Amino acid sequence: MPKWAKRTLTVVAIVLVVALVLGVGVLAICTGDENSTSSQKWVAETIQNYYYEDVGDIDYRNTSIEEMVGLLDQYSEYYTYDEYMSVYYSNAGIKSGIGIAVSDWPDGGALVNEVYGDSPAYKAGLRKGDIVEQITAYGNFGNWHEVGGASDLIETLAGYGTDTDVYIYTKDSGTLTMRKAAYTASYVFMYTNETGYSIEYDDDYEPSVVECASDAIEYLPDNSAYIQILEFYGNADAELGMMLEKFYELEYDTIYLDIRNNGGGYMSVLQGMASYFIGDDDPVTYAEYREGTSYTEDETVYLPVKPDDGPDVRVSDDTTIYVLANNSTASASEALLGMLISYGFVEYEDVFISSYPREYLEMFGKEDKNERTYGKGIMQKSVMNGRTGEVLKLTVATLVWPDGETCIHDRGLTEEDGCRIVKAGWSVTRGDEELRSVVELSLPGSS
Repeated sequence: MPKWAKRTLTVVAIVLVVALVLGVGVLAICTGDENSTSSQKWVAETIQNYYYEDVGDIDYRNTSIEEMVGLLDQYSEYYTYDEYMSVYYSNAGIKSGIGIAVSDWPDGGALVNEVYGDSPAYKAGLRKGDIVEQITAYGNFGNWHEVGGASDLIETLAGYGTDTDVYIYTKDSGTLTMRKAAYTASYVFMYTNETGYSIEYDDDYEPSVVECASDAIEYLPDNSAYIQILEFYGNADAELGMMLEKFYELEYDTIYLDIRNNGGGYMSVLQGMASYFIGDDDPVTYAEYREGTSYTEDETVYLPVKPDDGPDVRVSDDTTIYVLANNSTASASEALLGMLISYGFVEYEDVFISSYPREYLEMFGKEDKNERTYGKGIMQKSVMNGRTGEVLKLTVATLVWPDGETCIHDRGLTEEDGCRIVKAGWSVTRGDEELRSVVELSLPGSS
């Protein structure tokens, strides 16, 4: 089991208290007392003690858990113990399957939005932007299944066991072979104009940087690298450090940092990533809690924390950083962006935000979120009932940038802030023409 997972699971095993974030934030607490006789009462008390807005008195005797959670925002959620542990293991990077996230493609098939590092799909050569058109299994070559969309692909994969070779045909990569398996996901990738790098884990869960020349992005300028952070989960903070270490070994000076489609994750991972940029006493972000909740003043400031597995590396002041963001850049990824801007690593004009066509916006219901980051400046913390193991994830605070003033909740970053807008064909494309446009716009003499 990975070191970063062991630390939290030890706490769970001993006292049934979990420190976890689904969004941004951490809380390790056991609430309720021996006289609490119902889950409804525990849920009501937890909401009233910690939720970031006052919802008034809750008649828990006549209100179901679903109704109580329905009073809250879209990010708050109730889990049974089994549901929670499933989410926990997944977010710790302990996964099973082939290792992809997909969505519908308008012309049929399933668009690959993400491929987790060290997964069967990644090792087989599947990459973000591939369009899965057909699928079959060993011994069934005469009956290829036409993929009708994301849910169709997921249901078809669910029918295959771990002992079955699965053949996936994609529009750009041809036929790829893989098997479902348990794996430790990695979340950070780096590509140059000569090669690509990802993180793999050995049987002892020790990470290492591996090279794949076919992942090179030929149009990247010399001395520059493209670094993508998929999510703020697992060991992503240490992985970013490993990629930065490789970056400086190559004596490069420019980073194209991609946090498009990154919906955030753990506050602890954000704090770990921040340790490569700012000092130990420099705030990463501030949390503003509702008056009357059970928090101390010390809990309002989040500082950098070096990952246990992370290298000793620091981003130099003369490193140029350009950031790619979109309307799915949210939560921890927006907080990271706020930190980079607040401390001068990135100027607003160095942030490139996607502009999508109407077809894409209408298909995914995002007409009101074009040409901006998502705008999630609030923090969730998950509280476990020490007697039952059930978990309540609550929004507990508003997040403020290190400048002590800026909060982007419900508005995101836009062109009005000074960010630059770049045309995008879709959320993910195989050749990533959007990245190519950002590279061209960043070159000297461009406008």
